[in-house]
Amino acid sequence: MHQTFRRRTPEFLLLAALGVMLFITNRWITIFYDEVFIIRAATEPVSQILHKFWVGEGIHEHPPLFDVLFHFWLRLTGASFVALRLPGIAFYLFGLWMLSRTAVELGGTRSARAVLWIGALWPYGYHYGRMAAWYSFCFAIVAWLTYSYIRLVQKPSVGRWCATFFLAAALVYTNYFGWAMLACLAIDFAIRERANWRRAAVILITSGSLLALAYLPLWRSFFHELGFGIASDNSPATTVLLGGFEIYNLFVSESVAPWFLALGIPACLCIAACLLVTFKCSSPPARRFLIYGAALLVLMTLAGIINAKRLLPIAAWLLLPIGLTLESLRPGRDRIILSTSIVGILLIGWYGIFNRTHYSAPRFIEPWQQVGADAANHSRAGALIIGNNPSFFFYLIYALVPSESPGRWQMLQNLSAPGAFDAQDWMGRGQPLRSEVFLVRGAPGPLEEGAPWDAEQWLDKRCRLIEFHQMAPDPASTLKAKFMPESEQLPWRIRVRQYSCSMDAQLPSR
Repeated sequence: MHQTFRRRTPEFLLLAALGVMLFITNRWITIFYDEVFIIRAATEPVSQILHKFWVGEGIHEHPPLFDVLFHFWLRLTGASFVALRLPGIAFYLFGLWMLSRTAVELGGTRSARAVLWIGALWPYGYHYGRMAAWYSFCFAIVAWLTYSYIRLVQKPSVGRWCATFFLAAALVYTNYFGWAMLACLAIDFAIRERANWRRAAVILITSGSLLALAYLPLWRSFFHELGFGIASDNSPATTVLLGGFEIYNLFVSESVAPWFLALGIPACLCIAACLLVTFKCSSPPARRFLIYGAALLVLMTLAGIINAKRLLPIAAWLLLPIGLTLESLRPGRDRIILSTSIVGILLIGWYGIFNRTHYSAPRFIEPWQQVGADAANHSRAGALIIGNNPSFFFYLIYALVPSESPGRWQMLQNLSAPGAFDAQDWMGRGQPLRSEVFLVRGAPGPLEEGAPWDAEQWLDKRCRLIEFHQMAPDPASTLKAKFMPESEQLPWRIRVRQYSCSMDAQLPSR
């Protein structure tokens, strides 16, 4: 036991260092709107959360298991700002650990360390492995489920089947797409047990039937999401391009957009080389997981639901075969190509993280904390605050309300603060005014449509503009407007306008 712990000490230290690094760098990665919506939903009573899923409405595009657990975490910590992302970090570390244990079962200790190192240095994991959202939680479940499944097929037992079944249920209670992942495991089981196909059929039918019964409370919301969420108006060419773009993000992350060709082209070549060598040289079990991961990515692309934020669970089945293959190769051309391609992917992604000027998704580096703190200072001085971006209101609430105040919970539920209005709500209430107005517009757009634009035009006509700032330029806004006009991106992700208004400015101008 003591020797086993000593052998694993380097792995524990690596995970601990990764956890500390992710925690310390939280302030560099902005809490973006998906996190805000999930935090907001988790402040609702658990009974209300579960009721929405029971009647088929749902809350997000995922089942409620994470939201319920996160609700109790928020209660335990008082929704402390520094604690919001701790569960995400912990689940990501646990997921990497379970992947490494699976690698031990399939390839030995050296393969486990390869998986850990790749996961620890993974640019995509740096961004999404910390989020106050379900991504890391689902990643951990997939990794644990994979480990449990491998142990089950290696040495079947009732206890191992029960553990695998429990984790399968947890997966589909966390991610609707988990059913597709379970279908891959069912195919894998049928392949492994093809010599005893009758026995395999009985096990799969029994397990599937029990899982369907266990999922009874969520079938309404599942079919609602199936009908509402799977839709795409994109052309076939656009669908393929978007799928390729998100797969690129899965490796390099959004820190270096592919349209920065000096880095994007080498990154694409490294990704292609990494996948081709892994497919060519991996063992049959590792190759099957690579095929399952690739098939799931293709399915998400064709369904029009592929998005970088949804890919972390599937990535478990890409990290695992890549790490296994890297350590199984003997010195030679294939090992050099695979090692070089992995290093190239990591270097390009981390260059973008440190450089911070090549992001394809500037939401990670939008200075909402700074803008929220500035708006809070103006609010304390009596200014009226108008905004449209969830991240802005989130940071405004934490800047305005001290940690010990019980009112913050209610503000998070409503995503509002005293003296602060959503632009659409402000227009609907008849444009109430104060002598100072602080208007903050954020992505998404469009720039010259919608309530934020109407509010800006109304204030421009009736008040005096004191200051105007634009922040977080999007270097790809022209390309996005040309090739993805439906994304309605702004050239500058944040626009701040400060007005001085007279008390009669609310009257219509003559």
